[in-house]
Amino acid sequence: MKLLRKSLLVALFVINSGLAQPPALHGTSKSPRLPGIDQVLERLITAVGGDEALRRHSTRRIVGEIEIEGMNITGSFESIASTPARSVTSFDIPGIGQFRQVVDGEKGWAIDPLSGLRELAGAELSAYIRDADFQRELNFRKLFSRLEVVSRVRLGDQEAFKVNAIPALGEAEQFYFDTTSGLLIRHDTRRESPQGVLPSESFFSDFRIVDGVRLPMRIRQQTPAFTINLTFREVSHNISIDEAKFVRPSAP
Repeated sequence: MKLLRKSLLVALFVINSGLAQPPALHGTSKSPRLPGIDQVLERLITAVGGDEALRRHSTRRIVGEIEIEGMNITGSFESIASTPARSVTSFDIPGIGQFRQVVDGEKGWAIDPLSGLRELAGAELSAYIRDADFQRELNFRKLFSRLEVVSRVRLGDQEAFKVNAIPALGEAEQFYFDTTSGLLIRHDTRRESPQGVLPSESFFSDFRIVDGVRLPMRIRQQTPAFTINLTFREVSHNISIDEAKFVRPSAP
């Protein structure tokens, strides 16, 4: 159960993450030259639909399914997010219970059947706040104090530019942007939690256009203990949000 909880806690980080084919970048397999970070980020914005399409949406709701490979464990999830940096993410696992994480701007809390209610703080809270920004494509420079394109790597049958991202608080993260499409296809993290540092590699696929924005419909998350598959079944934008979902429950 402890290892299962680790995987579910890591999974809470990855729900919030992406028309036209942008111009080719510098730095092909025939040249070691790498693009600058501005070029990579500008190309990402174009790839997911453009600045205007991203700013058109102030809320997003995602519902879908979760599967933990090799354990015959499945469930459902719902993620609701709004600007700026507000989110409610819930996992319902039959036979285990509900895992919920809430971020409301500058504070956050989590509740689950194993640890009960707890406040988020420090590097853990900082990471949740970064992940709550569903307009991350527009805000990379605000979310990280340093960004650098460090290499060009092969991921299966794809090539990607690897970006090292250092936040003001917490460990460095790595983002991998497809050299052809410009889309984010992998995200590596080492996140703090009550159980210690949790490493994970998240792979994004099955991109589809929803309300003018290109989003991944599948996320495959690999941890030292498990592999988690998240499948989006419904995505909607600019919905009204029940503010009661952000209210912190009273401690028992």
